[in-house]
Amino acid sequence: MGWEQPYVLVVDDQHDTADSMATLLCLWGYDGEAHYSGAAALVAASIRQPMVVLLDLEMPEMNGFEFVAHLRELRGCEQTAITVVSGHTSASCLARARNLGIGYLFKPVDLSQLQILLNRLIINHELSNDRHEPYLRMNSRAAELAVC
Repeated sequence: MGWEQPYVLVVDDQHDTADSMATLLCLWGYDGEAHYSGAAALVAASIRQPMVVLLDLEMPEMNGFEFVAHLRELRGCEQTAITVVSGHTSASCLARARNLGIGYLFKPVDLSQLQILLNRLIINHELSNDRHEPYLRMNSRAAELAVC
């Protein structure tokens, strides 16, 4: 059986931001893929279920919260880990994310915090499935930090 990199979907209408994040994820050993609209990201998620979605809130046509509702309707994506990456610091946005069971990171993102979060989300996803064991061994130190 071959090893597959954990698939992380980046959804942000700011092309540079989405592309930079996807590139960084690839450098960290993830299969990061950028999409610039909720609609395009939903098509991608319907073809290949992401383990994690990093999501901007303010996007034209479909905001981040609307995207979450549509993603949760896709078969296999009902429990996909989602983390908002946004500059919005309002209590109402934070509360809405918490009520939807999704994480929230503020822009600019602390990269060490993001790396620990991603490791934790991947470990949680893979606890009952050893598909990504080589990835977990490769990142054993980060995984130890994530479990603390």
